[in-house]
Amino acid sequence: VEYLQNTRQLHIRTYDESVTPPRLQKDKIKDNVPACVYDPFTALYLYRKSDLRLQHVRTMMIGNDDKFKEVQAQVVKKEMLDTAIGKLPAWSVTTTALKGDLFRRGGQFRISFSADERELPLLFEAKVNVGRVSGKLISVEN
Repeated sequence: VEYLQNTRQLHIRTYDESVTPPRLQKDKIKDNVPACVYDPFTALYLYRKSDLRLQHVRTMMIGNDDKFKEVQAQVVKKEMLDTAIGKLPAWSVTTTALKGDLFRRGGQFRISFSADERELPLLFEAKVNVGRVSGKLISVEN
């Protein structure tokens, strides 16, 4: 995905790399891309680096390929979580898609970050078309 800032367009190209040479599957231009769009991982990074505290809210425009959603993230509680690296204080964050849905049925996504200077992503859960997907931190390397 390439953002063309001067024209506010996205150029989206997808290749099938299982064949030689790789075959172009998608070559599409998306017009009228909203300003300040973040991919999901950048949005999570920016949120976790903000001043996390109880009830902290931030709204961002999230883009995934040619779909854009306004998403609000909010710290809903501070709790102690048992993790693979010990018991840690954590901020529990939920997201809500304000316009459209990033995930299944309204954009439900939860993530917990450690409430310390490392701000580690400890666990996440999202509703998707086939049910739920989740993950948790299993180790930390310095």
